[in-house]
Amino acid sequence: MEKTATGEWTLAEAEVLGRSVLRFPSAHDTQPWRVELTDGAVLLRERVDVALPRRDQAMSCGTALANLELAVRVLGRRAEITVLPDPEQTDILARVEAAEPLPPTDQELQRYGAIMVRRSHRGAFTGLPVRAEQTARVAAAAVTTGAEAIRLDGVARLARFFGHAARTLQDEAAGTPFAALPPVGPELFLLRERLEPETALLFTTPGDARIDHIRAGYALERCWLEGVTLGLAGAVLTQPLRVPGVRSALCEDYQLAGFPQALLRLGRSTRVAPASLRRGVAEVLGERWVRRSRRPVP
Repeated sequence: MEKTATGEWTLAEAEVLGRSVLRFPSAHDTQPWRVELTDGAVLLRERVDVALPRRDQAMSCGTALANLELAVRVLGRRAEITVLPDPEQTDILARVEAAEPLPPTDQELQRYGAIMVRRSHRGAFTGLPVRAEQTARVAAAAVTTGAEAIRLDGVARLARFFGHAARTLQDEAAGTPFAALPPVGPELFLLRERLEPETALLFTTPGDARIDHIRAGYALERCWLEGVTLGLAGAVLTQPLRVPGVRSALCEDYQLAGFPQALLRLGRSTRVAPASLRRGVAEVLGERWVRRSRRPVP
């Protein structure tokens, strides 16, 4: 098979990597990354032309890293990941090296298949709860990622946190101390009803640096894909954690040892959400790869 200009990658392999790139989740569907195929490795680069909060941007790129790893594994190679590999090229967030041949596991194949059907669920879930063993299996996907997925119990507390975050984000001048908010109210009652059939996983990291944000996104995507293989729908929340009072209250109420980075809502849905618009292959892999992929093979 013809080799591309990217070293060891064939056109067929580049196609697998490219298609998986187009299905990465990101904050507000901004897709703040670019992928470079070079010398049998994949470089994940951060786009500088996308305006996102720094934590959200790094976490979005972390989700991309999880999908790239799966794509390399499905191609039958062991994936060696280095996060922030070059201190002089700060836009390179990760390098995924395609090492020696190694067949993918059944679990990896299932998660890779989940990439194409994963959607962000926008709306209420059905009343069917997520079973405890399913939640445990989803959370276990974060093991060894440098982040931890913690199930949050206490719907009333979460409703109060989210309600405060919504009000604060809607009004930047809001200065009401978190502890002074009323414990119940009509809006909070409706929010509790909506949260009741859901399961919330909170992703925490030991630190709060850029590398921690990348690892949080990487862990989140692994867990989300595992949930999809179990027939669960999911949605990510990061906005509430932009409010310092909510972040510190979560740490205090749930006695967290790490820094809260993102929330994954899990539940059941009877409808399939439409796919969101995505960047073209040329934007993420480069126009040079697109032109070459269109050439007929002699």
